[in-house]
Amino acid sequence: MAYPRLLSGSALTLRLLCLGSAVLGVAACGGESEGPAPEEAGPLTGTAVDTYLHDGQEIHQPRTDLTLAVLVPGDGERFDSIPVTIDGEGNFVAEDIPEGDLYLEVTPAGGSSTYLVGSARSFDLGTRFLRRPDAVSATSETPLLLTATGLNPVQGGDNVQIYSPGSGTLGHWGFYEEDIGATAVADLMTDVTYFLVPNLVEGTKGDEAHLTQNALSISDGVEVISTRRAFKAASITQVNGEAMTIEGTFEELPQQPHQVDWKRAQFASLAEAAHPEATVSAHVADVTAEVAPGLRSLTPSLATAYTTDPSDGTVDLAFGDPYGWGHLVGASVSYDLSVSLPGFASPKLLFGYASSFDYRDDWSSLDLAPRLGPPTHVRINDQDSTASLTGVGLTPTISWSAPELGEPTTYRLTVRLLLREGTSRIVATLLTASTQVRLPPGVLEMGEYYYVQVASERGSQPTSPYAMANSSDMAMAIANAFTP
Repeated sequence: MAYPRLLSGSALTLRLLCLGSAVLGVAACGGESEGPAPEEAGPLTGTAVDTYLHDGQEIHQPRTDLTLAVLVPGDGERFDSIPVTIDGEGNFVAEDIPEGDLYLEVTPAGGSSTYLVGSARSFDLGTRFLRRPDAVSATSETPLLLTATGLNPVQGGDNVQIYSPGSGTLGHWGFYEEDIGATAVADLMTDVTYFLVPNLVEGTKGDEAHLTQNALSISDGVEVISTRRAFKAASITQVNGEAMTIEGTFEELPQQPHQVDWKRAQFASLAEAAHPEATVSAHVADVTAEVAPGLRSLTPSLATAYTTDPSDGTVDLAFGDPYGWGHLVGASVSYDLSVSLPGFASPKLLFGYASSFDYRDDWSSLDLAPRLGPPTHVRINDQDSTASLTGVGLTPTISWSAPELGEPTTYRLTVRLLLREGTSRIVATLLTASTQVRLPPGVLEMGEYYYVQVASERGSQPTSPYAMANSSDMAMAIANAFTP
């Protein structure tokens, strides 16, 4: 069964990336600071408890999907592993930890490891979500059909968005060519498994489903897709693998003008700072509905502007808001470079991005400009990383200097394996307050090619790597491909 592709997909992908980028670091630093003073020998402790906001209540749920270990750097390539015990309440402890820096390895079931690097001895691994904790995802084809009237005449690039605060569901219907100009649709189909958040809406548990028509307009030569019409669906309860139809009538939303002075030239300048051969692929400005600051859930888009034009401009992100919440507002730039490598049939794209976002309760105009630049002078084993490198070993040291713009509170290294078929996948993430880190054993494999995104971040909470800040910035430098 074929489903339509959304013309706004690139903007949605960047929104997803920007949200992921706000998983911030472990310890504060300023400029070239080497981080906090080393702590004395003793236990390492922490909690891994998520918080879910649902029906005005906070529900706390210990994480049961994590494997934890403490790695202590030794001589040469050696790392000593110390076990961590975690109880049913989400409390964890590792005894007899020597003084100095360590790596707390955090591995979720089925995922890659994150290493929290530094001298801290107390951690909070919890996250705050907007949904009920027992939401479940669709795991097999689950068609969702839409029959509705009251649409704005459909244009190319329009879509219908569905969002449920209770289940966290977030997804879209795209329109077909034959729908252009229509004000009603019958049995427009999508599949829940393709959603950004493919959770099942369960009305029997109090879930509500909100549908909005996001329509295309042009402002200052820039494409803007924003919320125009909406309705709340009658109660539905989805079943994994079974089709269901939503019916309703869209009603017009009052449009709220929001002028943004978009400093795209400043964002574009970060690409060259990230790597001298990087080129800009897209600029995106985005407004999403946020019930409260500090939540890590994906929430509905209200307006997204997309362009490849690097020149500054003023754009009206006018939208209707059926939720009445606060807004997460910001802009991002994505960039990439192409590299040719032995054993690969075609060149590979190495990508990075930079973003700045703020939570705002009430606003009508805003300047969108970068506040943080990427790290500079990224080196692998003290070799310039702007060119590809070979023979770096299985535990290379990656170092960098502070960015020229802004003061980060932490640095994030994302190690990506380049796939011979496909693009790349993350094999490890490291967070540190220092300006160098050694990759631990088990991340790299001989014969493979990798690259590293080295990001500066601002807005983190020390030792709380999954906390979201009200205001956050990220800017990635791109180290060229390398092989052990």
